[in-house]
Amino acid sequence: MNSDLMKDASPGASGTVSESGWSNMQVFEQYLTKHFVSFVPGRSDSKTLVLLDGHRSHVALVLAEWAKQNNIILFILPSHTSHLLQPLDVACYGPFQCLYNTQSHKLMRQTSAAITKYNICQLACHVYTRALSSENLQSGFRRTGMFPLNKEIIPLQSLAPSTVFRQELSEEDSDTQSQDSTDVTVQGDIGALDVLN
Repeated sequence: MNSDLMKDASPGASGTVSESGWSNMQVFEQYLTKHFVSFVPGRSDSKTLVLLDGHRSHVALVLAEWAKQNNIILFILPSHTSHLLQPLDVACYGPFQCLYNTQSHKLMRQTSAAITKYNICQLACHVYTRALSSENLQSGFRRTGMFPLNKEIIPLQSLAPSTVFRQELSEEDSDTQSQDSTDVTVQGDIGALDVLN
């Protein structure tokens, strides 16, 4: 890790690198056990819920054991639902990307500088606090139905399979499937969070 990569970083920011340049279990473990826990208040006597996508770097027995010992609940969202259920995806990453692109283009126009690994941190940290504002974060939890808990917020049509892959069913199969599918809802998946309270 070259300290120049963190030039002009926000206070409290940290970084690391991997051999491949991609995130992996070791990078995530270091983030969770060193960085994340230092910024989560009141962990000693209460549980902390961490919502994760199913990336393989997030799923490891070592991390699950560590989380259990530290009153942290690692909740893996169902596959292909981050755009609906992950608060950061829903309300923060879009504004972050837009603000980052604006700042990058502004820097290139005003200084003729190229975007390199040595100024990405400066640009990203500059827009981070605006994109991940308390308003955007609260909006993300509200729009996903996570908090306040709203099991009706995600329309079932959002989870319907693509029509390209839909099979035509016989009338008999169609009746059976419609009876079976009445119990399967996104509310049932979000309802799993009730257990955590």
